[in-house]
Amino acid sequence: MAPRVFAEQAKDPGSWGAMVSSALLALDMETDQPESFTARIRNRSQGGIHLAEIEASGHAARRGAERVAEDAGSLVLCHVLSGEGYIIQDGRQAQLGPGDFGFYQTARPVEIVVPTGFNILFLKFPQSLVTLSTLQIADLVAERLDSRSGLGPAMAGLLGGLNSVVDTLSPELQMLTLHNAVDLTSTMMRHELAATVSAEPAGQKRVRFESIAAYIDAQLHDPDLTPGRIAAANFVSVRYLHAIFAESGETVGSWMRTRRLDRCARDLRDPRLADSPVSVVSHRNGFKNQSYFSQLFKEAMGQAPAEYRAAALKEGRPAVHGPHKKEKP
Repeated sequence: MAPRVFAEQAKDPGSWGAMVSSALLALDMETDQPESFTARIRNRSQGGIHLAEIEASGHAARRGAERVAEDAGSLVLCHVLSGEGYIIQDGRQAQLGPGDFGFYQTARPVEIVVPTGFNILFLKFPQSLVTLSTLQIADLVAERLDSRSGLGPAMAGLLGGLNSVVDTLSPELQMLTLHNAVDLTSTMMRHELAATVSAEPAGQKRVRFESIAAYIDAQLHDPDLTPGRIAAANFVSVRYLHAIFAESGETVGSWMRTRRLDRCARDLRDPRLADSPVSVVSHRNGFKNQSYFSQLFKEAMGQAPAEYRAAALKEGRPAVHGPHKKEKP
């Protein structure tokens, strides 16, 4: 497939909004100084991945709820080459200066404010290309990432070099290099999610992890327990929560599933609960869907819940905790 190249200039917010909407993303533009407004965009796209360089004078770009209603969901990585800008999304605001990176999601309302002007690179790609959960991605939007730390220098070098040579590449090489840029972006996101935790002293991490794990254990009966609620109750960000569990080798979701299954197995082994239906046992331990619980239980224990209970009661297995062992950072 031949690459799509879109390069054009605008001298008023209306034509600029139409231009960016056609090339990259539907946005509404406005400026306090329409008489001196200038902007240009050069957009290269292959297979749903866009690499665009934009230079514009002061303006504000907004993407409201009406613009995102039918959006399949993409991520946009912004890399500021000169000037400054603000990304505002989900109640957070990131101020980006030269060298900085920032993310936003196209399927959620967003505002980009450019006080005096900037020159910026945009990498837009389907969110499905990164192997991160929706909650993990949401924890990175509208956050300033420094190009001088972590994978920032590598990302800045790749985007800058690719922007310089991408037009000279064959369609096949262009597709390959754009996907490489997305892969490095995904790796950088994972690194950023873990950065806050890695800098914390080991003893402090262990105490915090144990406190969070104890809170989860106390709330496992609630089928609506979410990472957002866990993070808020323990006064940490969702980003931190996912990162500290990643150090234990698990996700928050897998930890909760395993702990719930352990409790269900314990209750099914308990002769005092022999008259409680399996559905009651699973619901009491936080499972809303009985068929989903039965599938997970069989995968974990090798038997359906009813079979497991019958064999355990016949053999007189003690009603102790299941095989899962806590791992601490």
